Amino acid sequence: MNKNKLDLVRRYIKIALKGTRLSNKMFAISLQDKATTLLQMSALQYLKDHPGATVGELANELVMSSPAIAQMTDRLVKTGWVKKEIDQKDRRITHLVLTAIGEKEINAIPNELKEKIDEVFSYISEEDLETVVKILTKFVHNIEERNIQ
Repeated sequence: MNKNKLDLVRRYIKIALKGTRLSNKMFAISLQDKATTLLQMSALQYLKDHPGATVGELANELVMSSPAIAQMTDRLVKTGWVKKEIDQKDRRITHLVLTAIGEKEINAIPNELKEKIDEVFSYISEEDLETVVKILTKFVHNIEERNIQ
């Protein structure tokens, strides 16, 4: 890799990390006076879309390690938004299900989140967003294709 490309990659990593931190901070939403992160919101949304998903499936979707996903799901259980159910056929498998409270809270998020998204992305054209999504999709696909971890 030539020096210019290496410098660009370093800039990308720095910007990506900063963007992630700022996004988490900005999009943090208070649910029942309990702060939640973008990652937790993503988990709740995934469980809404995939009722009964296993802990492993959620970890795979969010690209998290087993200890990290265990800690996050324990917190979601503690808040009352998620419950764990042991698989009746294979007791080694744990399914995650949104509770009624969790369902209510995840359904309330879009209005608050939409306002913040509108505010942040109002200065970026759809064309620019399409370009960013296209490039990041290629980046992720390249990593997944090579099974880089």
